[in-house]
Amino acid sequence: MNNNINIFHVTIEGVYLTCAEINGVKLCSTAPHPVTFGDENCIFGDVPPSGMAVSAKPTASPAGEFGGASLQTLSFKGDPKYYAILEGLKKKGIVAFGSVIAMTAYPGLVYGLVPVEGFERVSLKYKRAQANLFNIS
Repeated sequence: MNNNINIFHVTIEGVYLTCAEINGVKLCSTAPHPVTFGDENCIFGDVPPSGMAVSAKPTASPAGEFGGASLQTLSFKGDPKYYAILEGLKKKGIVAFGSVIAMTAYPGLVYGLVPVEGFERVSLKYKRAQANLFNIS
């Protein structure tokens, strides 16, 4: 399954990271689990966890009421210890990708996954992300 993925390693700010290249796109996961990339017809392979699972702190702010329920807005603040590493990946042309929370907490440094059409609403086991298209916050 990993025939289309080239695994490589980089060290940034003293942190050894496992990365991958798919069809010329260099990728580094900020998730603690493998992520499957592919298209509608085939699976390119799994990008393994990099060894760096970024974290973020949520902050809730009151935003009114609707239908008897209280509403809030939620924002996420990235952990300062990850910024230099993520900036180092960006300087090397490596796409750091992760969850929508990570994308929101580290704008311009962590990009969100875009599911392959037809794989949007499936369990993680069957999810398939595009390797050449990402969301940005």
